[in-house]
Amino acid sequence: MSKTFLFLLLFTTLTCAKVYKQFTADEIEKLINDKSVYLVDTRNPPKIIKKGIIPNSIVISLREKYNSTLRSLINSNDKIILLTDKKKFNLTLSYTEKLGFTNVLGYFMIKDWKKPFNQISKIKLTRKKLKQITHQYELIDVREKGKQQKKGNVKKSVNIPLSEFKANINKIDRNKINYFMSGKGFKSMTAVSYLLREGYDINKLSYVVGGYKKAREKIMRKKKRQDL
Repeated sequence: MSKTFLFLLLFTTLTCAKVYKQFTADEIEKLINDKSVYLVDTRNPPKIIKKGIIPNSIVISLREKYNSTLRSLINSNDKIILLTDKKKFNLTLSYTEKLGFTNVLGYFMIKDWKKPFNQISKIKLTRKKLKQITHQYELIDVREKGKQQKKGNVKKSVNIPLSEFKANINKIDRNKINYFMSGKGFKSMTAVSYLLREGYDINKLSYVVGGYKKAREKIMRKKKRQDL
């Protein structure tokens, strides 16, 4: 293969590659209430827990089956801005494009956000807290049905899998205090952030830290399967 051909191939690749816009904090602030644009926060969950989220953004962790979660909540032609940190935009973009999402507008570096973050309320599930929640509030389990049945259930919880969440959002009472639980806690953060974008009261939404896995370890420690 000649050097000339390699040069032309490289030149063609570089010139054809799409250049993505890096949004400023002021631009993101103007888009926060624009429901035609999805602000997708792809940071690792520990960073989100520590700092919080930009208002009306949706948490979709790359660690937690990004493909199925993104597809279940956002249509392939919807406008997306990826919220990221450091140099993870290219990785996130590659995942997003492979899934057929064709309308990525660009990205925003979280470190440039100087306004207040939304802190998602969270709890650690103890036996006492579990009893209080299931008697007074709504506990919504967003795990998929197969995994839920295999590992156990929380009695009196309502199962709305994240893959069916968008279609069943009206089943979640806006006037009640709702607690959300997933396998390890990450997807329940996604559920809460999605509801916040849809206008639910932040004071009535909370997620279980560590999810069902951590709750089972704390409350029931012996058997493989446990119904709490």
